Amino acid sequence: AEEIFGPNEEKNIPFHCINRNGIGYEINFIDFVTIENFKKMSNPAKYSLLESKILYDPNEKFQNELMEINLWSQLDIKRQLNEEFGYIIYLLGDYKVDRWNRRQAYIQMNENLNAAIRTAIHCLYFINGLYWAAEDRNLYYSLSLEKVPQNYSKIIFDLCTQKPDNQNDYYRRESLFKSEILR
Repeated sequence: AEEIFGPNEEKNIPFHCINRNGIGYEINFIDFVTIENFKKMSNPAKYSLLESKILYDPNEKFQNELMEINLWSQLDIKRQLNEEFGYIIYLLGDYKVDRWNRRQAYIQMNENLNAAIRTAIHCLYFINGLYWAAEDRNLYYSLSLEKVPQNYSKIIFDLCTQKPDNQNDYYRRESLFKSEILR
């Protein structure tokens, strides 16, 4: 690595790190990824791979396979968008909400809404032509996506502010979610 990219500049980060023109790079050395390997990867791993830059590919082997991966990804992203949207409809369907409301299980209603919000964030990545990032950074990265609802960061803040065992708060959040995120 040092022969090609120079010395590691960040010893506390578990990748070979360099800075060039004010931009930091974490260099990860990976085995060749075929389209078949890519299809088996998790969405966050797909996101990371497609957001990466190939820095060393003297025979253009990676670049050629990446073109095929990108073509397949476009179809896969559309398929997953439909699946995720269907899951949101399932979570917030009248039957599901009524079932928990009758039991006064508002904490479960709010948890289902939280799951729908997380799933909608995945959908925003798909709408932007991307796989979603790892959960520990997914929400934060979504704030910089190009295609999001107007006032997205404020809407997300309002959706994340909750009283988990409160019926009125559930309906406030559900209304906001349906009117501003699902429209």
